[in-house]
Formats: sequence, structure tokens, C-alpha cells
Amino acid sequence: MTRFIVALMLMGAISDASGQDTHRIPGPEAWKTARAAGFEFHPILPDDRYILSGARDGAAATLKSCASSHAPCESEARLVDGEVEILPIDCGVCERSHVFELYGGRRLADGWRIVDVEIVGRSWSFEREPAYGTADPAFALRVEGPSGRAAVAAITLEGPEGAAWPAAFAATGSR
Repeated sequence: MTRFIVALMLMGAISDASGQDTHRIPGPEAWKTARAAGFEFHPILPDDRYILSGARDGAAATLKSCASSHAPCESEARLVDGEVEILPIDCGVCERSHVFELYGGRRLADGWRIVDVEIVGRSWSFEREPAYGTADPAFALRVEGPSGRAAVAAITLEGPEGAAWPAAFAATGSR
């Protein structure tokens, strides 16, 4: 029995009496799988002075501020490979704060729910936490500058016993 439990822990899945398996997925693996399934990862545009450069998939999206239509835009924040950061800009002493939507636009597949999200980095906070215990994994992080950054270290999901965790992101509908 002990060997069985250890084997399940090494595979990242732990079964309980409810017929559900718990999976702790490293952040980069979860991001790649969710991105491929159409989940959205992007900075939230604070007002009409900002533009988004890049797709909403978190692979390479940059938030740019544009003081006017006649001046060049300046990159303020970016989301690259699922990691968010505030970029240094030449503004003397300026505090900036931007919000990033992660795992948005879709729901987890039937039978799956979000249990926990672990974030690493500096100068970040939840603007909106995930709806723990539901199939809605979307959350928003506020990252503050001049040099804030954050990344998802791991996501814990619960799903049908024996199911592989990538099946959780094979969502069929939007939120």
C-alpha cells in the first residue's frame, strides 16, 4: 500500500476516498497546456491610452502606454511564456501598477475544479482570486513597479480518478 501511495505522489496525482485525484502541476506545464486549449493570458488595458501588442495567449504580450497619438508608445509591462513583469522605464521615481488576467476565457472540463494556485515573485497581489472549488480557473494578478514580477509556480486541480491532468484544460465552452 505504501509503495502505491508513493508511486501516485511521484506521478503528481493523489487519490482520495471521493473518487477524485488531486494533481499539482508545475506552472510552466499548466500554462503551455491551457494556452494550447485557448485559455487567455494578457494584461488588462487600464484605459484608452494603452494598447496591447501581441496575442492574448501569454506567449509574448506587451502593454504599451501612448501619451498621445503623435508620440511613440512606451512598453510598460509584459507577459512572456506565462510570466508577468513591470518593465523599467525612464520616469525618475514612478510607481506603476498593472493587472494581468491569467487562465481566462474558458472553463475547465467537466469533473475538474481548481484547488490552489501558487505564485512566486515580488511586488504582486491578487486583484481577483480564482473561484476555488469551481471549474473557473481565471484570476487576475496586480504587479507593481518599478520592477515587479510574478509567475505561477504551480496549480493544483482536482479531477476524475485516473484521469490525466491535461484533460482538465480540454474545455468545451467559455465562461
